[in-house]
Amino acid sequence: MDGPADTTEHPAATERRRIRAATILFSAATALSRVAGLLREIVTSAIIGATSSYSAFVVANQIPNLLRSLVADSALSGAFVPVFSDLRENGEQERAWRVAGAVCGILIAVLGPLTVIAMIAAPWIVEPFVTTFSAPDKELTVGLTRLLLPIVLILALSGVVVGILNTHDRFGAAALAPVAWNAVILISLVIAYVEFDTGDTARIWLLAIGTLVGTVVQAVLPVPWLRGLGGHLSLRVTWRDPRVREIFVLMLPITISLGLINVQQFIGTLLAASVDASDLVAGLEAGAGPALLDKAFRIYMLPQGIFSVAVSTVVFPVLARMQARGDTRGFAETVDGGLRQILMLLVPSSVFVGVFAEPITRVLYQRGQFDAAQTDGVALALVAFSIGLTFNGLSLLLVRSLFSLRAVWLPGIVSAATLVVNLIALLALREEYGVFGIALATSIANLVGVVLLYAMLRSRTDPLGTRRTVVVGLGTLLAAVVAIGIAWLAWLGWTELLGTSFLAALGGLAAALAVAAPIYLALGAQLGVVRRGLLRSLRRRGTSEETP
Repeated sequence: MDGPADTTEHPAATERRRIRAATILFSAATALSRVAGLLREIVTSAIIGATSSYSAFVVANQIPNLLRSLVADSALSGAFVPVFSDLRENGEQERAWRVAGAVCGILIAVLGPLTVIAMIAAPWIVEPFVTTFSAPDKELTVGLTRLLLPIVLILALSGVVVGILNTHDRFGAAALAPVAWNAVILISLVIAYVEFDTGDTARIWLLAIGTLVGTVVQAVLPVPWLRGLGGHLSLRVTWRDPRVREIFVLMLPITISLGLINVQQFIGTLLAASVDASDLVAGLEAGAGPALLDKAFRIYMLPQGIFSVAVSTVVFPVLARMQARGDTRGFAETVDGGLRQILMLLVPSSVFVGVFAEPITRVLYQRGQFDAAQTDGVALALVAFSIGLTFNGLSLLLVRSLFSLRAVWLPGIVSAATLVVNLIALLALREEYGVFGIALATSIANLVGVVLLYAMLRSRTDPLGTRRTVVVGLGTLLAAVVAIGIAWLAWLGWTELLGTSFLAALGGLAAALAVAAPIYLALGAQLGVVRRGLLRSLRRRGTSEETP
């Protein structure tokens, strides 16, 4: 007689279901956050525009963002998550929480004084990036930089909290927190619009204050979700635990890597401030270059955040657990699945954004203080950015895969190589093509970076399905070009009949999407590179058998 059926679920199936649930939640929360961010940018453009004073805010905001990226975000999570996951997998839960508390204490002890020093030194820090600014804009940049610098410490501490939540597969709170951040900034913009006249720098100051207050709210919101996770954060300043030292040792190469990446962005901003944007688009004021690049970058990051950031964030702790268990085959399959899902989602996004750059920019930004010349300037940069959109998305997953393997120096080597490529491209393209050339140089560097990262990862894992991944990439590109080409013809007919007013353009973009999406899915399915149930496929990421 047969015994009772074995209902024990295979660990791989449990992991796949965990990924599926986390991906659905994180993607939905991230999409909401990105929509809120897009609304923020629309309101900012209408109230402030892409002016030289807004460029002052862009430069001032990039400085703490650079420092934040070095000690928070990917730098901290790339070092913290593998160590915290390893301790939990080995049954050292209490020690894992002690390590987290020590990391927080050390961050406060180190970053607190450094933030004060940076605020004092702000005029010297800012000077290389404002050489073409007017005296009032230089002074404005210094003041805004001082106001925004505390963001570094706030988000560094938040990075530890988010890292703990991610290792427990709790992604929702951290993904929704930016919605609150955007809401606070929107409130500050409404106050600025009601209380101050057009062109008043007080509007810029309120935008910066809203950014700082919103960051505090964003950092505090995920904290209650730490309850019930089997421990609590207790701040302490101690290096005695070797795992604490391991985290900061791991952070060193990650920080160098991210530092080189952000050096590229800084150089791009510096060069954008020095080019005359009116060389390509008549009617743009001097110093508008950084603002144009920033506005284009915000649109570029919308599909990036919804798709590739969601996939990479959810998969990263899974990869860290697989590495801790020695599951090399599962590791390779999960990387394959993630890369192919990013291709299926970002390739059509890249083509659509590039083809429809001008109407997208016009619908989102062109109102109030944002005029047609600024629309043309942003659209030019957006076309160039869109070329590298997919490659940047792929690099997010590849870098985190290497971090999971503790091969933390390799992304730094790649960052150094792409910095060289970026500099050569900038020098070759900036003079003649302005902000378009600066954005294109970024896309070229993204392409080179993906090739190098993939080669390094491939040599350190079980065999990756390279041939199938390339087929998926080329197939999705063909399907996207055909589908969006047809949508573009429909768009031309639409504008011929209804014109280019806001409502007509908004309806035309919606119609273009409605035309392109089913054609892309149907053609991709026929080519065998896109599943008919693409969203269901996204939820089943994790093994090569279940993804193209």
